[in-house]
Amino acid sequence: MVTGGNAFGQTVELQESPTAPEERISNVEVNSTNPYTPLYVISDKELPSYFTNGKIPTTFPKYDANLTKTQNQKIALEWLSVPTNRSLLTEGAKKTVDQKTRQFQTKHANK
Repeated sequence: MVTGGNAFGQTVELQESPTAPEERISNVEVNSTNPYTPLYVISDKELPSYFTNGKIPTTFPKYDANLTKTQNQKIALEWLSVPTNRSLLTEGAKKTVDQKTRQFQTKHANK
């Protein structure tokens, strides 16, 4: 700690700034020229929990920045509905996917 000056008649103690490591390791995959484009339409923090082995299959569709979010959602939901892909899901994920599919169909039925 470093002792600072007076602030309103009180002695203020300042903490030294922690030093940052010289090298930062980042495990971020960018799929377009826009660094803010998500990797998947579903959060990549949430998505692994959908699968029984806890891993996102390599065949799961990546977010396509050339499409709208709605189009990307439709592609992901269709992929998750294919029987061989659906068999990879946890029971909770199957319920979530069914619910999201119904919501998606209802929201986009008249479009």
